[in-house]
Amino acid sequence: MARLSANVAPRGVATQSGEPASAATAPQMAIDEDTGKDPQSTCASVPLQDNPWWQLDLRSIYHITAVSVTSISDCCSEELDGAEIRIGLKNDTSNQRCAIISIATGQSKYNYQCGIMEGRFVHVVLPGLQKNLTLCEVQVYVLDFEKRSVVKISTDFDMSDPVIQQQILKQLEAKMKSKGISDFKIRWKTSGRVSRKTEDSTVCDTGGS
Repeated sequence: MARLSANVAPRGVATQSGEPASAATAPQMAIDEDTGKDPQSTCASVPLQDNPWWQLDLRSIYHITAVSVTSISDCCSEELDGAEIRIGLKNDTSNQRCAIISIATGQSKYNYQCGIMEGRFVHVVLPGLQKNLTLCEVQVYVLDFEKRSVVKISTDFDMSDPVIQQQILKQLEAKMKSKGISDFKIRWKTSGRVSRKTEDSTVCDTGGS
């Protein structure tokens, strides 16, 4: 089953093609969920350069359906005109294009439907020579699929031993993260005991098998 999720952009890590002028215009400012649109405090800004870009690494692969971009409202919004929103699995600006931003007078927020695009990386790229790229907020919406995989493990270890459980959980967690999967849960049953692992905590509770 799939459902439209909330904005997943704050889960990611933002970077950009040029060093910000200050911490107030760092790339992460575009995913701080502050839509006040104050260019001095809540916007990411790439200094003047050729083909500037802003990147969001979502740290997991999603089925992305929509992207919303907020520009500066009080000045300079036209600088964002022609910027491309690109989505894909590659850590560069050559991913598939979702939309080209077309600036309208009096408008600061632009919403684009992307169909269903599989991706981990979202880029906003502004083609051209000596361009300044400023983004006050970027929101990414995805289809939230509930996925379940079953793995059977045969071992001589005592899986009811809490020490062994922790060792196995750590190995499974490391394996998942090595594949770029950070949002997950692990659950198993051994002789009537249920063990669950999330990224933040482990819970064991008893019950029938």
